[in-house]
Amino acid sequence: MATNERFWEQLPRMDRKERAKQFIPFSPLRGYEELLRAKEREVEAQANFPSPNPESHP
Repeated sequence: MATNERFWEQLPRMDRKERAKQFIPFSPLRGYEELLRAKEREVEAQANFPSPNPESHP
């Protein structure tokens, strides 16, 4: 384990602000969550209204 300990000793200490940036939520697809929410509302709205022709749906 001596080699592992030396490895960590050689690394420079990271500033707290820089370290905190690693844990900021990351969203690679901008607008994707909003798109999903809009689709969810659309599906819920369709589920709340019965079909005008009950014979067309089982």
